[in-house]
Amino acid sequence: KRPCHIFYINTPSNTEQEQETVVKFLQDLALLTRGSLTIAHFSRTGSLESLAPMINYQIQDATNPLLVLDTSLPTPIGGPPMDTAVSSEIGTLLIGQECLARKDKDGYYYRGKILNQLNINQFMIEFGPRSAGGFSESDFQPTYLFDIIHYTDALMHKIQTGDFVLAPDGHEGRFVPGEVLDGFEKRASCESGEIRPLIIHFANGKTITVKRLQEAIWIPSA
Repeated sequence: KRPCHIFYINTPSNTEQEQETVVKFLQDLALLTRGSLTIAHFSRTGSLESLAPMINYQIQDATNPLLVLDTSLPTPIGGPPMDTAVSSEIGTLLIGQECLARKDKDGYYYRGKILNQLNINQFMIEFGPRSAGGFSESDFQPTYLFDIIHYTDALMHKIQTGDFVLAPDGHEGRFVPGEVLDGFEKRASCESGEIRPLIIHFANGKTITVKRLQEAIWIPSA
């Protein structure tokens, strides 16, 4: 199981209800994967107001408490050691969402949709539908959570020269890892800069210029 270390950007454009729903989902995800959640609060002018670590799950021994911080408090909430439990309700927030998911047959990512939750760590993904002759058909695959990327959220991350991405290489809709040789897409970030087409060198040796915006998905370098 891979930990998810989440950095959530909160802006004044987010309503209180939207923020509450998103933060609850991200808290469940961080707990489920034994990762962390940090919330960055930005002002209307784009300046950073505060960084709030909400969850920091450290795997040491059973006597260590889970560290939870509240932005309204100057210090962490202390208390006796506590046990953590994982709720399967997180799956209801993912059903019907567009995603990128890794196919077992070749190891590449493809666009799909989350149909339902099979167990605490696994979801059924629908790839397609695609046209085959006069018919449309879909592929279905049970997929673990760590092989699923929420598509809409991933599109919000800016991309610049030197970043690593997943992007379509023109072969049957697959997304291939690669490095950005040149280009810039601002997306939901507060950074300024001239938008330039992305030039991507893929891990399979192919280099392309992405013709449309929001085709590539940012991924960590390691």
